[in-house]
Amino acid sequence: MTPLRAALIAVVGVTAGLGATQNPPAVGRQTGELRQEERSGLQVVDIYACVRDQAGRIINDLTREDFTVLDQGTPATVSVFAATTPPAASVLLIDMGDNAVGKYHEVQDGARRLVQNVAPDDRLRIETFGQEIALSPLLTNDKTTLLRVIDEELWPGGPAPVWLASRLAMNSLVLEKGRRVIIVWSLGHETGHDNANCPQSNTTRDAKPLACVTANDVRELARSGRFGIYAIGPDPSKMDNDLVRIVDESGGGVFDTGHDADVAAAVDGLADELRHQYVLGFIPAVRDGRIHQLEITVNRPGATVRARRTFVAEDK
Repeated sequence: MTPLRAALIAVVGVTAGLGATQNPPAVGRQTGELRQEERSGLQVVDIYACVRDQAGRIINDLTREDFTVLDQGTPATVSVFAATTPPAASVLLIDMGDNAVGKYHEVQDGARRLVQNVAPDDRLRIETFGQEIALSPLLTNDKTTLLRVIDEELWPGGPAPVWLASRLAMNSLVLEKGRRVIIVWSLGHETGHDNANCPQSNTTRDAKPLACVTANDVRELARSGRFGIYAIGPDPSKMDNDLVRIVDESGGGVFDTGHDADVAAAVDGLADELRHQYVLGFIPAVRDGRIHQLEITVNRPGATVRARRTFVAEDK
């Protein structure tokens, strides 16, 4: 084991407890208007939205007036708007389970390409999950460091505990303000969950042993922590169905590297979407502590909006 790998694995123990029993802090905002609303104690629901036309091209010339936001079917007033994408703190989770054995170089090349696409103001952390879960202590935009992790610390083989890895990734970003993104390079279904030794389903997420983290726990944490979840892999039909649903609800996307291993196009498409997101913010009229459904549309014929579908309305 290299010294770097020892550090990667050791940090998992620290991160496992971080944020386990605390709520993530409010996401940082980019405008003075939002900061003023935060000081007044009002909840501001932030939305990061990517808009594409019928041909799949990103639309980047929209204004605040072009958007409609529905909270539980009721129009909400968009009080904050930005057409420029704010910096992101992200974790790239790389599936190194048994399914990775035959796709090692494909995944490694794709991860390298993703690092090369990191925007100057963004920061990325790398986590691998398989026989071991190795979470880098480094959240950085230093591409030399990130490439070193990818070149030296990918070890295929073992199960694929995607839910535990996702929980640890989100915990590692719990103190980060602003846009928070989880990217899962998935090669198959979750295979690390031990149902026989886990408590009953009514046990709270934070009271469970880490090995017993479920898809529903990850969904709740993604929703309450306002994470955008993305998935990339060679065949979305073989991805865990729960992962695809979590991605959709969070406003992320699934990117298919294709049977012909078109990794470059998938990675570039993912990176392009992360660089082109509008920022919307509104204050919910009803604060009842419940999960609210969101619908975001634009007044461009044929356009589609990818954005979060739910949020938790904080109690007054």
